[in-house]
Amino acid sequence: MPSQKFPFIAGLPYHVYNRGFQKQRIFFNDRDFIRFLQGVEYYLPQYPTVSLHAFCLLPNHFHFVLSAQTEEDREGFMRKIQQSYAMYLKTKYQEEIPRGQLFE
Repeated sequence: MPSQKFPFIAGLPYHVYNRGFQKQRIFFNDRDFIRFLQGVEYYLPQYPTVSLHAFCLLPNHFHFVLSAQTEEDREGFMRKIQQSYAMYLKTKYQEEIPRGQLFE
């Protein structure tokens, strides 16, 4: 998520994005894109106040337009999908990708 903090307003759509650390790739093939979206599909029902309106996935970053009733739900949803995807990459690629931080 961006470092600039905007005031949270319940129900207002927000543009939320993140990219690979130092602009590195975060998606290496079609299966990685699918796995990321499966994470979104899995965690979205766990945050019933979050609505995903649009998304765009690119090789080194992603964009979401989403709304939520609470800031905690919005941040919790984003944290869950990013953490689960980072764990997937670590397991799948092990030493093939640079070690350390995945997202900025």
